[in-house]
Formats: sequence, C-alpha cells, structure tokens
Amino acid sequence: MSVENIIRKKLIISPNPVDKYLQFETKNKYRCTITDISGKIIRKEEIYFGKNRINIEELNPGIFIIKLQNKNKILTSKFIKQ
Repeated sequence: MSVENIIRKKLIISPNPVDKYLQFETKNKYRCTITDISGKIIRKEEIYFGKNRINIEELNPGIFIIKLQNKNKILTSKFIKQ
C-alpha cells in the first residue's frame, strides 16, 4: 500500500486531561507510540481490538501525543497528563 492510501484520523480518547488511565476503543490491532511534545518516544506497545486502557501515571505532567498505526491507518491525538 502506498503512502497516499494510508487513512489518517483523529483518535478519540478519554478522559482528557488524564491522571492515571488513558482510554479508547479500536476496531483493529495497532502499534501504539506515545511521544512528548518534542517528539521523544516515551512508550511503545501493541494495542488490540476493543476497549483499551493504558496506565500513564508514571508520566510527568505535560502534553503528549498518542499515535496508533497499522498498515492501513494512522490514528493520533494529543492528551494532557495532569
């Protein structure tokens, strides 16, 4: 699949701002990357179909970006860690 055919969408997360757990739902398996606002990779993991919950209480307060990617889609969202 060419780069032009990748679908880019906004990921809906809750709550935002978040203290402990970032929650969202997906319909596919994805590679998950969380970066700080400067682009430094903070965390990587696999995300699976259904409801997902990521514990982020170890992160310092600030603004972060979560990106889910597979061969067809890229889902992204910013979130605030309190």
